[in-house]
Amino acid sequence: MNRKTANLSISYLGGGYDFPQFFEHSEVRILAEGLPISVECEVSGNGAAWQFSKSCSKGEGPSPLQHLGTGLGVSAARHLSFIRAQFPQAPWRDQIDAAIQLNGLQTGGWQDVIASAYEGLVVIVLHKNDWSVYPLRDLALVLHPYRRLYKIPAEDKNKAYNIFVNTRCREGTCDEIQSLTRRGVAALKEGDIAVFGETVKHAWEIKKQWHPDIVNDTIVQMEAIVAETGAWGWKACDSGYFLVLGDAECHRHIRKYYNQFEVTNGNISNHSCPRR
Repeated sequence: MNRKTANLSISYLGGGYDFPQFFEHSEVRILAEGLPISVECEVSGNGAAWQFSKSCSKGEGPSPLQHLGTGLGVSAARHLSFIRAQFPQAPWRDQIDAAIQLNGLQTGGWQDVIASAYEGLVVIVLHKNDWSVYPLRDLALVLHPYRRLYKIPAEDKNKAYNIFVNTRCREGTCDEIQSLTRRGVAALKEGDIAVFGETVKHAWEIKKQWHPDIVNDTIVQMEAIVAETGAWGWKACDSGYFLVLGDAECHRHIRKYYNQFEVTNGNISNHSCPRR
């Protein structure tokens, strides 16, 4: 019996596997974060089973994956933790590459698997047939007080498929996304979260041009509420979650309307709040 873990993750800037045009570039840069909460896979003669290896709400023990459902790179973490448990002696990079192939059968993306191998912020560099990663040590601690995730009410279970089949890339926007990624990373290194937030928001506006089905009426309403608070940046982040970058007053206001999932010290706590 083997038990191994991999982290949940979110992406801030970059993109990656949305369409082949990205790989016309010499490289694609993505800023992502491995969150401090892990999916644990246990492989035995009876097969494989998964659970969160750390508490998902205060006072609870390990929880089943259904606690969060989809989003935050759950599928990538499941696949990497399975490969690690099934082949514990395999080289680290081979484990990640195998999980990328396994994950790609369902969702088609490299960055979530790579980010799930880390805890904290990383810059992932993708090439046509290769990848590399650069940890940004301690910057997640700088970002954390300003970053919150909110549950999108009534998420569309078919959204990921709709995005995949309806993706359209406008001329020049790949270059613009990559420029924003470099600018955002530089701002983060300087501790300028406001400028970092602006790059995230700008990149999100471009992504909405690519994916006609990425937003619905609920997300449009959330954007309007968040904009009223003076937040620096926001985006829909994976299936069912909305990322907001702002100060304490901004988040105090948003919590009047939406449920907050706070990621800290290995916990995801669901702060139940009234809906608008």
